[in-house]
Amino acid sequence: MTTTHTKKSITIKVDETLKNDADDILDQMGLNMTTLLNMTLKRVVADRQLPFLPTAQSSLNKAIDELNNGNYKTFNTIHDLMDDLNDED
Repeated sequence: MTTTHTKKSITIKVDETLKNDADDILDQMGLNMTTLLNMTLKRVVADRQLPFLPTAQSSLNKAIDELNNGNYKTFNTIHDLMDDLNDED
């Protein structure tokens, strides 16, 4: 007895550059987007979890990263700070 599986289409919207870059990389691996998505979905079903660990960056971690990357302002006086905070642009 053979079992037939009905195929369903999934339509998603992604950034064009992201899709093209992913297509290029997948092609180098001998894969296509459909195969990747099928592999990913099968992994989700088999493991009942995502095949990668998503992380959310807290606002504190973002602020620390900005400081470490030199993305901050310094002020010589409180007046300069207040002028910057009240600046319209």
